Amino acid sequence: MRAASAAYLALLGRAAQPKEMSRYLATRGRKGQLAALDDLLSGKEFAHSFGRDTVPYLRVMATANGIPLATVNLTALLYAGNAGLTPPPRGVI
Repeated sequence: MRAASAAYLALLGRAAQPKEMSRYLATRGRKGQLAALDDLLSGKEFAHSFGRDTVPYLRVMATANGIPLATVNLTALLYAGNAGLTPPPRGVI
């Protein structure tokens, strides 16, 4: 489940919804991790959100059509954990 959460956050810029998590884990179990990642990268959402020339970024920190509020909240929760991993600028310590 951590791999699915990390993949959705890093590649689609949001948390996975429960049915997406199930589909990701099923694909990973049948075909492997690379196939599960390839499904995300070749999907309509990735193409629409990032295309071929944009590096994926965190994009679901506000409500939007088609994105459940639970997904927005989970995205914020998952992303908040990374704040402590960012090193402070030089000379700040």
